[in-house]
Amino acid sequence: MGGVSRRGWLFMKYGIFSGTYLKEDAMWLESVEGVDATYDRMGTIANERPGKYFIFSSDKRKAVASIDTTGLTTLGNQQRENTSESRLDRQGSLSMALKVLRKHRKEMHTKEIAEDILGEFHVRVNKRGLGTQLWRHIKNHPDSPFYKSKRTSNTYGLKERQLTATVSH
Repeated sequence: MGGVSRRGWLFMKYGIFSGTYLKEDAMWLESVEGVDATYDRMGTIANERPGKYFIFSSDKRKAVASIDTTGLTTLGNQQRENTSESRLDRQGSLSMALKVLRKHRKEMHTKEIAEDILGEFHVRVNKRGLGTQLWRHIKNHPDSPFYKSKRTSNTYGLKERQLTATVSH
């Protein structure tokens, strides 16, 4: 991290842009302090206005994450259910992680989940950021469909799978 403390690194400002990194359609939208807050904000923007977005780190001088929600439609003024799973629909990478974990039906490391998201949805997700988002979702939402493995670090699974694996017929 080049002499910058971990605490200082977490509170750097990042730029959120619409469009594609290094293309003419890229347009600055806003700056956000802290990597986690920036991921959350980009997810909110991408959900409200489907399209291509990326996060630019001025420290690294490159894009560190991107999302493309072009194919998704917004719900407009419809009222949404306030369950943990419905909140995932508002946060692209967590929604994709849920689909990946349901497909594989096993605990997966955040690196594996991020690679699967790239392969299936063509969206590059930062594995550290994804791990932080999963952990925060579990911590902040008791009804979260995710759980963190106690056996292996940075590994997550689905509570629905955990429950079916423990029920004997």
